Amino acid sequence: MKLFASSMTMLMATSGSVIEISSTNKKLTIGIDEQSGEIQTLQGMKVRGVSSLGGCAGTLNSVSRDGSNVIVKRTYCCGNSCASTEDTFGQVDTPEPNEIGWSLSVEGTTSAEWSAPIETSFQFENPATLKIWMPWNKPNTSGWNDPLKEEAFTNATYNTGTLLDGKDGDTVIAEHATFLSEGAESAQSLISDPGNYPHHGVVITTSMGGVLFRRDNALLKSGVVHSFNMHFSDHKPTFRAGLAHSLSRYPDYWNPINSKQQAATYDGMGSYTWVNTVPQNLTLLKDINYKVNWDLSGRFFPYMGMFLPPVDSSVKWQNDPEGTQTVINVTFDFIDQQYSKQKGIGAVPLSYFNIFEYGLNIKYDPNVTKPTGRGDWRNASDYLKGYLRDSLVTDFSCYIGCGHGGKSRQKTAQGSWQGAVVMDPATESYNDFLMMQANKKLQNLKQFTGVVIDRSDWCQLYSHENPGYSFVNNATATNYAGSWMSVTKQLREVFGDDKTILYNNMGYARLSLLRYTDGTFSEGHQVNAAGLLGLSSPAILWTYDATECCSSQQVADLYFQTRLYM
Repeated sequence: MKLFASSMTMLMATSGSVIEISSTNKKLTIGIDEQSGEIQTLQGMKVRGVSSLGGCAGTLNSVSRDGSNVIVKRTYCCGNSCASTEDTFGQVDTPEPNEIGWSLSVEGTTSAEWSAPIETSFQFENPATLKIWMPWNKPNTSGWNDPLKEEAFTNATYNTGTLLDGKDGDTVIAEHATFLSEGAESAQSLISDPGNYPHHGVVITTSMGGVLFRRDNALLKSGVVHSFNMHFSDHKPTFRAGLAHSLSRYPDYWNPINSKQQAATYDGMGSYTWVNTVPQNLTLLKDINYKVNWDLSGRFFPYMGMFLPPVDSSVKWQNDPEGTQTVINVTFDFIDQQYSKQKGIGAVPLSYFNIFEYGLNIKYDPNVTKPTGRGDWRNASDYLKGYLRDSLVTDFSCYIGCGHGGKSRQKTAQGSWQGAVVMDPATESYNDFLMMQANKKLQNLKQFTGVVIDRSDWCQLYSHENPGYSFVNNATATNYAGSWMSVTKQLREVFGDDKTILYNNMGYARLSLLRYTDGTFSEGHQVNAAGLLGLSSPAILWTYDATECCSSQQVADLYFQTRLYM
């Protein structure tokens, strides 16, 4: 087994006859070199475009035509580990008349398991008159950077969605690059389908006019095929036109699943608390467009994950005060009363939900790995041992670090807030538990309107407990970003289209994660990423305290102007 680091290496170009491919409206043209299989021209500009495996030697096998499409097959080898790639250019998954499709499939050639970065490279020969725009977060520790500006090509690396340990970093919310040529009548964009499997990765740009989409830690072996759909589009000579094309092309990711009318009921100022702490001044709340409250974690549930315990409606339980709240007795009727009170002041009540974290001061026996079938729900450790033990992750890796300071493989439980532990939501026992919790909200809370899902930052974790489509630290793994997609799809099926699902993008601001949600309600300071994700859906971002927004007139002006702008 071998694991190879990413690189910017590409096949050596050779000159041959060029096969021209046009969009159906004939306004966009690319040229494929028949001898090298590389893209040689884009709208008359000299370029080099190719898919490859980073750090591996490539061999061209064939360049063929299939109707209006061109198919390029290659083999890449890193030592004795090899994989085949197939690029298809033409009318591939291109419903829009101004598009040319580019699809890529990658599969290992043997049963040996390994990985190499899957890269799509695009290089302009003369970038001097070109600018680029991407949906970037553009953080600045000393102020704010405007993300709505095209720029000259620079040497930069952007994580695809992942923020460094939940902090602001150089990120993009999607693989999307718009190329603008000075004085041209149109611009072109290269856009990846957000429905591609959400491998972790980066987007790299170079001052020499290059852009590279890199997907890391994909498992390469025979029988496992990784597919990626991309397309070029031709549009008006602004980056906004390219962004508008993405919104039109992928509405399932940009738009809320709720109706526009329903989304408007919670699209406004929000709070993360409980109703008794909200000012009861209805005039004030209307003036600030107050629309939604997200349950403060621990306000109603006995411990993380057990959002509604398995009890009858008459049974009381104590909440988890989490060190900052008062202990209260809770019943289903009590929660409904609070939600009804929130609705009375014009606030849509959204319940707390979390698909990754479980428990309170968890203790577990490493020698017991299967559920015993007996456990008291009032004790989180006991319930874990009895019914959920096989879903506890005790062998994992992380893309960035998961808070333990590195990417090394860890063979212990990953701890979290108040002694909770990270679970595998794709394992049957915990998946069933989560769906039971979702159904209980529907069945036991008459005033229930939806949830906000916390802690998307755990999407950077890989579980080695269950083999999946990833290979990291010399072992197969399940990518939690993929688990997020499958679990949020299940939640949507349980709740239906009329309940609201928002997600907290703290740590993982990525368009693909929006597929089954209605918008974002986020902790953190990534105002640019939150604003971009909210182009066509509600986007609510925390203000931590008065110091963050209003310590001076200058701070307040920048704070409010940037949020209005985004």
